[in-house]
Formats: sequence, C-alpha cells, structure tokens
Amino acid sequence: EAWDGIFNQADRCIQNIYRQLRQETGNQKKYPGVLASLLMLDKLSIEDIKASVTELMAGGVDTTSITLLWTLYELARHPNLQEELRAEVAAARAESQGDMLEMLKRIPLVKGALKETLRLHPVAVSLQRYIAEDIIIQNYHIPAGTLVQLGLYAMGRDPKVFFRPEQY
Repeated sequence: EAWDGIFNQADRCIQNIYRQLRQETGNQKKYPGVLASLLMLDKLSIEDIKASVTELMAGGVDTTSITLLWTLYELARHPNLQEELRAEVAAARAESQGDMLEMLKRIPLVKGALKETLRLHPVAVSLQRYIAEDIIIQNYHIPAGTLVQLGLYAMGRDPKVFFRPEQY
C-alpha cells in the first residue's frame, strides 16, 4: 500500500510538471532538476521517465528509512545521548527561528549520530569503483579498469581504524 502511494504521488508530480513545461516557456528555470531536463529533451517516453523517477524516489525511501531505523535503535540503547540530541535540536530550532538551513548548521551532534549509525549499520555492503589509473597498494599492482570494493561493514568495525569500534 505504501509503495502504491509512492508510485501514485510520483505519477501525479510528473504529469503536473510535464503539463506545466508544455504550457509555458521559461519553466525550465522553475523546475531546474533532472525530471524537467528529461522531459524537455523529449528523448524518453513519459512512461520511461515515470519509471526512472519512481526508482529514484523508492531508493531514497529505503536507504533513509533503514538509516533512521538503526539510529532510533541506537538512541534507544543510549538514552543519555538521546537527551543530548533532543536538547541540541531544541536549541538549534529556537536559535534559527525557523530557518532550516541555519538550524542544520547548529546540530553537529545529530550529524555525528547519523554518521556513527552509518559506520555501524551501513546501508550498502560495499562501495565499488573502477580504477581510472594503474595503482600500487602495499606492493600489489592494480591495473586501470579493475573493479575494486571497499567492505563498509568490516571497515566500520576495524579496531585499527576506530577506537572501540563496537561502541556507538
């Protein structure tokens, strides 16, 4: 049911933007994002664009919800930290007077908690990249074009990198 809601909302948004882009000139500046660019190029069908945008939205839902789930879990295990975060957010909210960007600048503990959550509970298992140039790491030659992986879960728990890595 939730996914149907996401797909229906994406469909409505895309149809509305598509209509507005077709009705008026100069709307590219009003909608400067990927969706407007794809619609204006006329290289993809509206159905292909809807599928792509829905995938982007759905991908953002899963990664965000999993990160928030683990953050809430860790905060439930650490009530003192939970209280510190609550106080930081309340102070930032009062000081920023409703300016969200200003508020975000005033919550380093919240940012740290989210980073710590991602260290212990990464959304992805690994990062993968193709190497652009030949490199040598610890006397191993790795040629350009090789796919290399970084194990995020293992790295986030490595005692050589993090002091007491199991601790939040």
